Amino acid sequence: MADEGKRDTEAMLNGWRVLVVEDEALIALDLRNMLEGFGCTVVGPVATVENAVEATERDRPEAALLDEVLGEASVAPVAEELRRRGIPYAVVSGYSASPAGDPALREAPRLSKPVAVSDLWNLLAGLRRGATAA
Repeated sequence: MADEGKRDTEAMLNGWRVLVVEDEALIALDLRNMLEGFGCTVVGPVATVENAVEATERDRPEAALLDEVLGEASVAPVAEELRRRGIPYAVVSGYSASPAGDPALREAPRLSKPVAVSDLWNLLAGLRRGATAA
């Protein structure tokens, strides 16, 4: 029975377009490798707020993983754009709580860096289930 549930989740994530917004190259690469291992199609990674908003418009991701701070800039405008478009997202951050205090970031699902494969898997499965239920 557990194998059947895992296969359903694998099928759910296969081909799912996930935008990665991360300004640290090694973390971005690690996230991309994990996502590709789950069968996801990775959009990006992108390292700036401007590029992330453009990718949201141009590449039409189905979900997004957001580093909370890109250089000195908050990723809140990206979260607002994703929220406006109805695209589920989560924050992947070194901060345990949102330093910006922006509701779009504070209320989002959150993973701490470094990201464990199982935690990312569970997060994505939850986002996907929520996206299909909407």
